[in-house]
Parts: sequence; C-alpha cells; structure tokens
Amino acid sequence: MQQHLRFAVLTAVVATVTLTGCGIDSPNLGSEFPLGVIQVFAASDGQGGYIAHPRAEFFYTLGFTHPNSRSALDTCYIARYTNPLPPRQATYMYGGEHVQLHVGGETYLLTPRIEDWRIIYELEEGLRVQPGQRLTFNVPGDPNGFPAMVISAPIGPAPSSISDIPSLPDEGQPIPVEWSPVGDDSSRVELALRYASPDAVSLDSQIICDWRDTGSNTVPANLLSGWRLAGSAQQIEFTRYRTQTETKDDAALFLITAMYSFVMPATPAQ
Repeated sequence: MQQHLRFAVLTAVVATVTLTGCGIDSPNLGSEFPLGVIQVFAASDGQGGYIAHPRAEFFYTLGFTHPNSRSALDTCYIARYTNPLPPRQATYMYGGEHVQLHVGGETYLLTPRIEDWRIIYELEEGLRVQPGQRLTFNVPGDPNGFPAMVISAPIGPAPSSISDIPSLPDEGQPIPVEWSPVGDDSSRVELALRYASPDAVSLDSQIICDWRDTGSNTVPANLLSGWRLAGSAQQIEFTRYRTQTETKDDAALFLITAMYSFVMPATPAQ
C-alpha cells in the first residue's frame, strides 16, 4: 500500500489511488456513488485481551480501490511513512442516527461526530473483542444519505509468534519471516518495517510486505539498505486482516477487520 494498512484504507477508497502493495480490487463503477468504509483494528491490552476501535464513514466517490484479503499476490516495496487524512474531495453523508455493531451477543452503537469536513461514526470507548469473533454491522440508512445495509466478518486469530527480525541483517541477504498461527485463504498479513532515513528526525520510511497468510515469506535483500542504516530508529508492526464488501443498487459497503501488534527488532549478536 502507499501507506501502511491502518492509514491507507480510507485514503485509498476516497482518492482512488493506485496501490502497489496489498491485494487490490478496483471495480470500474463509473459515475459517483455512495461508499461506506468500516474499519475495526484490534490490539492486545497487555493483559491477555484485545481492544478494538470500530469506526465507520460514508461518502460519495468516483471509484473504489480497496485491499482484498483474498488476493493471491505477495508484494514487498518501500514507501513513505505518513498518517494522511482523506482528501477534501469526498462529500460525506449520514448512514443513520447510529450504526449498530453486534458481537458476542451484545449490541453497541457507533454515534456520529463531525471532524472538519468528515462525519465519523465511533464508539465512545474501546471495545473488548476476542480472536475469531464475528462482527456484524447494521447500517440503518438515511433517506438523504447512505442506504440501509448489513455487513459481517470475523476477526482473525491474533498472531501469537513471529520469528526474529534483525535490526542489522547481513548485507545482501533477505530476511526470512515465519509467523503462527497460520490463517486461511480469507486472510492476509502485512509486515511494516519502519525506519528513519539518514537526515530524518523521526520515522519517515517503511518497507511494506503484504502476503498471503501462509505462515512464512521473505523480505527481499534489495529493499533492506535503508533499514540496515537506521540503527535504533526502527519499528515493526505485524497485522493480520480480513476484508468484506457488500453492494446494494449503486452503493458499496466495505469492512476491514484486523489484529495488529508491535514487535521489537532483534539486536545483532555480540
């Protein structure tokens, strides 16, 4: 992706940019149409549980470019590390008074708030979730906005282990990566190796690898020169994600659910 997964999803679908990293679908839907994007990213709370922060946004767009967790492509590339906002070209709309989230036998309400030119539906607090739980979102619809739709997907298993990723890999050598548990053909993983370039004062670059969830893959050696030169200015994020898309008339609703974690780079042997 142009940015890493959590920041790329909304930018991608609004701006309809061409993404070079993760598995991408780009249906040619022609004229402007209503699009809803729901994101659920969960991380460990450090006590054996997981906290998610679901959010939903609805707007008009001229195209629909989005990650596809069922893609058969494996890619790695270098990109800038930034946290962009969607471009102002998007015309936002309401999807109802609330968006209902059904999970674990409970119902939660995402309420809308205005942030600059955006309408964002969120929970007031983080939501405790468990790996494998199915999340179902009921968008009631608005007569002057997004239509009523329902979409559902499970959160994949949290990665319980990932092999050591060295902070200073051998020159000219790739980095083999293994993780467990292994997913299935409905999930993918994204590895983000972030680092500071020589003149930067903070993390500004990243190697993004978007792979099928098979349990092993390799970061190519030709992408690692910046990572090797970064010293201790490094960060690793590993994410497993699933995507789902539903359509109704001319509207589309996209859902991404993900588990992510930060991993410490392995220091060189003394």
